[in-house]
Amino acid sequence: MDKETREQITDGIPIESQITYQHQLGKDSVFEPIFGIGIGYYFYVSKYNFGSSFISHKYISKGFAQYIIFGMNLNIANGITGSIQCKKIMANCISTKYEEGNSIFEKDYAQGNGFDDLSISIGLFFQVR
Repeated sequence: MDKETREQITDGIPIESQITYQHQLGKDSVFEPIFGIGIGYYFYVSKYNFGSSFISHKYISKGFAQYIIFGMNLNIANGITGSIQCKKIMANCISTKYEEGNSIFEKDYAQGNGFDDLSISIGLFFQVR
């Protein structure tokens, strides 16, 4: 029995810009809620190769998207802050073009319902003085 090898490679660049508002709940508060909006341009190229059958597919996804940001900063110690942020796409014009053999197809990115396109970032920030 032959084993078929599959390979997937995705390269790309997301470029994002955002405006956020952070508000400390009190003078000595540990928590800072974060709210904001952002816009991004996304460009990704994905290639799928199926070994023994020599079938190859190429997908190019690109376009703009607008998103909202919400989250929380946690002031751990003087100069150390933890953060959790969520981004939810609100509107987009991202499309995917794919090639199969000599044919080229293009399809728009369908906006997900609920939290299908929610991303979560967790970080730790150090302030150098």
